[in-house]
Amino acid sequence: MKAAERSPAAARPLLSVDHLSVAFSQGGATTLAVDHVSFQIAKGETLALVGESGSGKSVSALSILKLLPYPAASHPSGAIYFDGENLIDDDERDLRRVRGNRISMIFQEPMSSLNPLHTIERQVGEVLKIHRGMGEKAARARTLELLTQVGIRNAEERLGAYPHQLSGGQRQRVMIAMALANDPDLLIADEPTTALDVTVQAQILELLKTLQAEHGMAMLFITHDLGIVRRIADRVCVMYRGKIVEEGPTPRIFADPHHAYTRHLLAAEPKGRPPAANANAPVVMEAEDLKVWFPIRKGLFRRVAGYVKAVDGIDIMVRAGQTVGVVGESGSGKTTLGLALSRMISSKGGIRFEGERIDQRSFRAMRPLRERMQIVFQDPYGSLSPRMSIADIISEGLKIHERGLNADQRDQRVVGVMREVGLDPAARFRFPHEFSGGQRQRVAIARAMVLNPRFVMLDEPTSALDMSVQAQVVDLLRDLQKKHDLAYLFISHDLKVVRALANEVIVMRNGQVVERGPAEDIFERPQTDYTKALMAAAFDIKAAPTGVVSE
Repeated sequence: MKAAERSPAAARPLLSVDHLSVAFSQGGATTLAVDHVSFQIAKGETLALVGESGSGKSVSALSILKLLPYPAASHPSGAIYFDGENLIDDDERDLRRVRGNRISMIFQEPMSSLNPLHTIERQVGEVLKIHRGMGEKAARARTLELLTQVGIRNAEERLGAYPHQLSGGQRQRVMIAMALANDPDLLIADEPTTALDVTVQAQILELLKTLQAEHGMAMLFITHDLGIVRRIADRVCVMYRGKIVEEGPTPRIFADPHHAYTRHLLAAEPKGRPPAANANAPVVMEAEDLKVWFPIRKGLFRRVAGYVKAVDGIDIMVRAGQTVGVVGESGSGKTTLGLALSRMISSKGGIRFEGERIDQRSFRAMRPLRERMQIVFQDPYGSLSPRMSIADIISEGLKIHERGLNADQRDQRVVGVMREVGLDPAARFRFPHEFSGGQRQRVAIARAMVLNPRFVMLDEPTSALDMSVQAQVVDLLRDLQKKHDLAYLFISHDLKVVRALANEVIVMRNGQVVERGPAEDIFERPQTDYTKALMAAAFDIKAAPTGVVSE
C-alpha cells in the first residue's frame, strides 16, 4: 500500500469506517444500500452491527474486504482504514495479503460457503497452506487442532468428510475454524450462530470470546438477535435502511434506547401461547417404535460395520389442532423424525396417517396422500425455484393433485391463499429473488396451505428470519392452525418460538427422546439435565454450560 493512502491521524482504532456509502447499479437504475455509515473498532473490542434484513449490515461488512460484486457495486463516498491504511482503493494483490490473514470472515450460510466437492481437511488446510506456507503434515496437524478447538467430535474421522455429510452446526464450526486458522487481528462474523442450536450457540459465543481474549482480536459481529448482542458486544450500532440510527455502549442501548427503531427491535420476539389443544381431537399422525438407522459401511467390500441410529424407537402422536414441538441439538434426529413420519425417507415401525397404516406404502403409493401432508422447509430461498413465478410455485401442487381445476380456478386459489398468508396477490407474477426472507417464507407456507392439508411438518421455518418477522410468522401459523384445525409437527432449535407455538414438546438427543410432556411442564419444570441445559441456553445464555459441546 502507498504511503499516501495512510490515514492522516497518528493513532487510529484498528478499523475505522468513515462515511461509507454503497450503491448498486442495475439496468440503468442505481440504489443506495448504505448511506454515509461511520463506525470504529478498537483492538480487542467487539462491535455489534444490528438491524433487520435489508438494513445494510452485511453490505457494510463485505465492503471492508471488497467482497461485493464489483463493478455493479460502487462506493460514492467513504474510506475504510485498517491499522491506519486505506483499503477502499486497494487492488486485489494488496487485498489478498489482508483477506483470510489479518481479517477473516465467518459467513451466515456455511453450506453455500463451503465447497461441496472438497473434503473438510482440504478446505481448512488450504487456508493454512496459502497464508502460512504450511506443508501437508503441518497443515493436517493444525487442522485437527482447530476442529477440536471448535468442538468437532472425533475430528480425525471428520477430516475426510464432505460438507453435506455434516450437520448445520458442524458446518458452521468448520467455517469458524477456517476463519480462526491464521489468528486474525479482526474477525467479521456475519450471523455466525443463526443455524446453531441454543446450547451450541452459547458455547460458540463463549469460544469466540475466549479466543478474542487470548489473541487480542477485534470482532465485528453482525446479527439480528439482540439476545446475543447483550452477551457478546461492547458497543452496538443499530442500522435501518442503510443508515446507523443509534450507537452506544451495549448496556445503555438495552437500558435506554433512544431511537424508535431500536425500541422496536428490542420489543420484537415471538409472544403469546398456542391455542389450547383438544385432548379428544382425532389423531392425524402417529408412530410407534419408529426407527431410522443408516448403515456404516467399511472395507473393500463395503460391509456393514454398524449403524447411525438417527431415530431410535420413538413413539409420537399429533392430533388435529395440536402442535407437537421437537427440539434438540443438531444431529439429534429432529428432521429425520419428521421426514420419516412424512414418508420422505425409509423407516421401520408403524406409522398411521388419519388412522390409515402408511409405513408399508411405496413412495409412489404415497402420492395420493401428499396433498394432505405438507412440509415447510427451513430455507425458503433454497426451496423455491428461482425460475418460477410465485403463482407457478404456489399452484404447482394444484396441477398435480387437483387436475380438474382450470387455469382461472387455480389462479383464484392462489389469490385466496396469498391473501390468507398476508401477501399481496398482485405480486404473484414476480420471482422469489424479488421478495424479502419473510415474504419468501410466507410463499412457502402458501404453497403448503393451498392444498388444504391436515398435517404440516414445519422444519425450522423461522430460523433464518429477523426477530420481528419471526413473530409475524408465528402469529400467522397460529391463525392458520385455528382456522383450519391443522396438526403441526414443529421442528426447531429456537425454544422461544417453540414456546409460542407448541402444546406438547419432545426433547431429542442422539436419536432418542430424553423428555416429553405438555409444553408448560417442559419449559417451567424440566426434569433432565439435558433439557435444563437447553432451557438455560435459550432463556439465559449466562446460565448455559461452559465449554464446547462436541458434535
